[in-house]
Amino acid sequence: MPDKKRFKVLIVDDDELVRSAIKNVLILKEMYLIMEAGDGLSAIQTFKAERPDAVVLDMRMPGMDGMATLREMNKTDPAVPIVILTAHGDIPTAVAAIKCGAYDFIMKPPDFKKLQHILKQAMESPVRYSSTIPPPEGYKTLTPREREIMRWTVEGHSSTQIAERLSISSRTVEVHRANIMKKLGMNNKSELIRYAILHGIFTA
Repeated sequence: MPDKKRFKVLIVDDDELVRSAIKNVLILKEMYLIMEAGDGLSAIQTFKAERPDAVVLDMRMPGMDGMATLREMNKTDPAVPIVILTAHGDIPTAVAAIKCGAYDFIMKPPDFKKLQHILKQAMESPVRYSSTIPPPEGYKTLTPREREIMRWTVEGHSSTQIAERLSISSRTVEVHRANIMKKLGMNNKSELIRYAILHGIFTA
């Protein structure tokens, strides 16, 4: 039987404990070969020399941060899917990263099962962001108010901030958001943001 393809994954994070945790989870799957880098410059050097099949990249690093590293990697090979690691509450950065070419993002501390799913999906059938993909049918079922709240949510505003902008209660915002999630089949805010960007719904 032919050898099963093994994918090279580059893990980039200045926190050695985070790198080790991700590595220890991924190496349990025989399909991965793991490489590591603790800073942006080292990551770019490894990226150019080894040409990994995918990258897991932290956004907040000293020196060359994740966004700058992402841009340099995309210049070298824009076809390599890059999954962003970002802190909770840093949604605008994640949105900006996807607009700059990142494949997807995941919050820290990472959900390892979700990370493995994203990596497998990215490497076996990579789908790059394209603003030309038309909004799917689910989005068309949203009311004008739901679309408005979806926009503010994707741009990183809290329920309280949205409520103040729209002169409604936070509870009302949460009810609308729950309806949005249900109509679109989403489970969390990360999925909602990825959905909006992937389909070019919000480009500002």
